Amino acid sequence: MKVLFCDDDLEMLKQLENDFKVYFKNQIIELETKCLYQNFTDFQKYDICFLDIDLKNEDGITLAKKLKTYNSQLIIIFISQREDLVFQTFSVQPFQFIRKKHYQEDIKEVFNQLNYSLQQTTMSLKINHQKIYLNPLDIISVIMMLLLRLKKDIYT
Repeated sequence: MKVLFCDDDLEMLKQLENDFKVYFKNQIIELETKCLYQNFTDFQKYDICFLDIDLKNEDGITLAKKLKTYNSQLIIIFISQREDLVFQTFSVQPFQFIRKKHYQEDIKEVFNQLNYSLQQTTMSLKINHQKIYLNPLDIISVIMMLLLRLKKDIYT
């Protein structure tokens, strides 16, 4: 799973990434995170994006639209001091909105909702006592190996 964190507040960026890793440490094995606090030009295919709306030289909503062109199923979670901008975010259909002024209470709720959503929209595989979540849309092909135990008496 690839997660992008975009915020021009470096302290908030690191806290958000750390909180995410701590919360999901036992749920997501293959986790790749990237933090951007300037030069918001990394347009790859991400699964989840935490995005500040009011960046210094960027419009977070415009950035979200660009990111959605790489993955239309991208889960966008806006984070901002500017609570008055929440309704403008609806144009990109965000998953949730975190208010920086209420970070501690919002982050718990958002992570719980995200965890629930991942369990509903992905397939979980248990490998080595950890879970891996796969989006069925990302599966290109399946190779199945079936091992049969044949008893000697079947062929006799």
